[in-house]
Amino acid sequence: VVLTGSLPYNTKCLEATVCCDLAVLSNFRRASLCIVQHKFFEGFIVFVILLSCAALVFEDIYLEHRPILQRVLNMADLVFTFVFVVEMLLKWIAFGFKKYFTNFWCWLDFLILDVSLFSLMVNMLGYPSRPLRALRTLRVPSRFKGMRMVLKALTVMLPSMFSVLLVILVIWLVFSIMGVNLFAGKFSHCYNETSEDMVMLDQVNNKSECLRLLDQNFFEVRWKNKKFNFDNVGMGFLSLLIMGTSSGWLDIMYAAVDSTQVEDQPLYESNLYMYLYFIGFIIIGCFFTLNIFIRVFIDTIHKHRNKIGKHVFMTEEQQKYLRKMKKQFSEKRNAVPRPKVSLDLVLQSFSRSSWWW
Repeated sequence: VVLTGSLPYNTKCLEATVCCDLAVLSNFRRASLCIVQHKFFEGFIVFVILLSCAALVFEDIYLEHRPILQRVLNMADLVFTFVFVVEMLLKWIAFGFKKYFTNFWCWLDFLILDVSLFSLMVNMLGYPSRPLRALRTLRVPSRFKGMRMVLKALTVMLPSMFSVLLVILVIWLVFSIMGVNLFAGKFSHCYNETSEDMVMLDQVNNKSECLRLLDQNFFEVRWKNKKFNFDNVGMGFLSLLIMGTSSGWLDIMYAAVDSTQVEDQPLYESNLYMYLYFIGFIIIGCFFTLNIFIRVFIDTIHKHRNKIGKHVFMTEEQQKYLRKMKKQFSEKRNAVPRPKVSLDLVLQSFSRSSWWW
């Protein structure tokens, strides 16, 4: 061993190599941090996220009949996943695992990326994986600070809204139980699958007569129930939800008004008083409960705002701008002195005249 000073030569070479490796690693991590924090990189990632969400618009039931578009979407899915993997690796190097996995939005991006990789593997095996791609849209709130503030505020206010949701649920439960008592088993009818219409009342009166036609080799006849009914409390809740959204609720109301007895053929408007049930639900179960929910939601926002001392749905930059504008407009401005020149004085008096107002 050749001695150089107090240390062997090979020991100095080893220390120099380690220091060089650490310097290279430090420079690489510094470069990764500069890339990740650069505004163009962040803008590019946002653009890719929006582009991946826009690609979901082209997926429909006819996609299998358009192989070129399907191939383009599959290639785009690979490109998007590759970009997100590179982004994750750069953040791992720049921030480190501890800082990366202590951030909720980074965790969300990591889980969505895992789902994307899993969907790619499932797609390669020949299984459908299109429903999993809808999770890409969850990346959008992590990139926009305003959306993050809204989601955070809603998460904080959700426990205080639970009591109101419980009251609404109880009101709907009352209407669901009333619907079961009024309409259970009364939405069924004899249906002709060939003509796609209900069998007339003069041909069939009840379920037993409809099944008798089936025994007589009338195979196009079926005793059919409505898709949305009140046969139990669960189906009653579902029917009330359809009515609450004002989508397809007319069929439910018409079936209730035409209902007669259990397992009997419906008769046109044989039960007109059932209109009152639906009017009561629309007024109490929809309008009244919706107004309660909105009122309590607004009060909860004000309470949370007073508690934290700032606006709930505004970022720090927006609050600073708001304070600056309030300060600017609250300052008293000096009155404009009256001009000494006679012509300017006449023009000022004319412009301030009440004749203009």
